Amino acid sequence: MKHLQIESAYRSHEANMHVLNLEAMSLTNMASSIKDLFPSFLQKLKETSDIVVTIPEVKVELSKEQDFVLKQMNTKEFMDMADLQIRVPEGFSGSYVEYSSLLYEIAKQNSNVIENVLKPYSTYLSQFISNKDSKLSTRDITQRYFDAKSKTKMYVERLSNYRESSNENMTTLGKVVSRKADIVAVYTNTYLLNKALENTNLKEVQHLVDHCHRLLGIIIDQATKGSLTSVTPEVARNLAYSAEHVAEDIEFIALVQFKALGFVKSVDMMTATLSNFIKGIH
Repeated sequence: MKHLQIESAYRSHEANMHVLNLEAMSLTNMASSIKDLFPSFLQKLKETSDIVVTIPEVKVELSKEQDFVLKQMNTKEFMDMADLQIRVPEGFSGSYVEYSSLLYEIAKQNSNVIENVLKPYSTYLSQFISNKDSKLSTRDITQRYFDAKSKTKMYVERLSNYRESSNENMTTLGKVVSRKADIVAVYTNTYLLNKALENTNLKEVQHLVDHCHRLLGIIIDQATKGSLTSVTPEVARNLAYSAEHVAEDIEFIALVQFKALGFVKSVDMMTATLSNFIKGIH
């Protein structure tokens, strides 16, 4: 059920956007959410062995068990493997090849969150504080996050296509891959997915989220004391709006991290099932 809680937390942001006040006090809620919604998901990805094989244009490091399956599965017919019961992410339905490709695409996009989202936002808040009485526009940064929102929403919708209404976590191999070549593609995509996840420096993300949280606190404090005259109702709304979207981005990273690690674990279990089948262990 944890994945439903994370998805629910992410989707609750959209409801929040409709009730933002025009007063600076709304910044207090956003300043809290940007930190509080950052989950504790600093987990190390599964280590792979030093076995290296070449799969078209991608140098992939396989686990020993994956290497065994790829080398030995040619001795078996796919139809003999198709009915094997395997564990999948809870409620999953669809193609492992397509799903792993989508997760990799999103994880690669998320790896840019530091440079494309958090650093610019942190810099903007710092400039806003240092230019107390300037008319530093909040519209540009608001528009930036508004434009990014549609892409994130699109990814959420695409991910939802791989869920059924049931919460079953068992299916047959033939329902997630349709041929032996799909297993090779899944291993390739899983390797690339792991690398993309590793490229997201979660400790730096945490540091920048904390920094933005402190800066928003300074803005709230100065605005309350009247020393930051540039915080008009419109500016307060725009700052709250952009803070909300930064919080959404962080929550989305957690959602994808959770889904990706769950998928990687399922691929490991699929590999174990295939290995046992090839060895004649039932």
